[in-house]
Amino acid sequence: MMRRGLLFGAALLLAGGVFAAEEPADPLSERARKGEVTAQLELADSFFRGAGRPRNLAVAYYWFSRAAALGSPEAEYNLGVMRQHGLGVERSGMLAYGHFKTASAAGIKPARLLLARLLFRGIPAEKGRHNGVPADAETARRFLRGLAKEDYFPARVDLALLYLEQAPEKQDAPGLADAVAVLTTAASQGDVKALRALADCFYYGRGVPRDEEKMFHYLSLAAREGDGESSGKLGYCHELGIGTPPDPAKAAECFRQAAARGLPQGRVKYGEYLLAGDYVPRDVPEALRQFEQAAADGSTTAFYQLARCYDAGWGIPADRAKALEWFLLSARSGEIRACEELVRRYRAGDGVPADPGAAEYWAQRAVEFARRTRSQLNP
Repeated sequence: MMRRGLLFGAALLLAGGVFAAEEPADPLSERARKGEVTAQLELADSFFRGAGRPRNLAVAYYWFSRAAALGSPEAEYNLGVMRQHGLGVERSGMLAYGHFKTASAAGIKPARLLLARLLFRGIPAEKGRHNGVPADAETARRFLRGLAKEDYFPARVDLALLYLEQAPEKQDAPGLADAVAVLTTAASQGDVKALRALADCFYYGRGVPRDEEKMFHYLSLAAREGDGESSGKLGYCHELGIGTPPDPAKAAECFRQAAARGLPQGRVKYGEYLLAGDYVPRDVPEALRQFEQAAADGSTTAFYQLARCYDAGWGIPADRAKALEWFLLSARSGEIRACEELVRRYRAGDGVPADPGAAEYWAQRAVEFARRTRSQLNP
């Protein structure tokens, strides 16, 4: 049963001038000021949600802090969430870790779950304040198994996702059917990670018969929940006719949604549609902006598209030297088309001194990258 006063997935703001924005005293505020923890939690929650009073996240943070100081583990959990998300308050994984530890020790299961997730990846050092915490997968798994034994379902979901990541990639791996069953239940409750994982299971035939239509179904459900990665995958499904008839116009719309949700590859694909003017009005400046944003996020495909823009002068002054830099960066990162372009240039001496040895090197790299891509994509 959910304990009173927990904010799941919330992040609150911390700012000065807390009391200035409060409403005049009311019975709940009076009880909170007198030190009644349940009133402080309720008051914090009402300010956070804007329920019955103007929404003020700074005041919500203040009252959760007051409740934590009086020993409320629920408030400790909420403070951990605030620090972890860093919205309006300085982000600090270490401070979040401390709050979650305190709440977990008091029996708050969501705190122990988030503690486990932090431990899986470790917490980086924070300059001038905290040394960080190294990754500790063994302790994280122990926390999750303990929660699962207590029948805390979110921990079972995390263990199922972890199993899929680490289990042998074959349909009859031990425990696979159990993991799929847990994820199916979570997916029925709208869990986006579970929906995505089930889509992968149906595409690759892991624990279930291979079924592209069901893969498409689960991706669609995840995309409706606002998931950018699923929106991007749906774009490829519409583009290539996987699990659904080909429909480039729908593909362009899915890539637009993925780009708006921050997916780097979604930005690249939407930029490609904008650049070509296919199924969307042609907009070269916007295409360039999408490529630049994706490149800032490390997308190797974006490196290649920026190289093409500099080479042809699309949206920016032509600069073949800069184009070569982007082609090289993209090729080194595994982009096959960039490798092929370098092969052509070094063979023809186009913009670079002719160099058969360099051409052969990039030709071999293109073959190597293509082989690796096929092994990853073929179910």
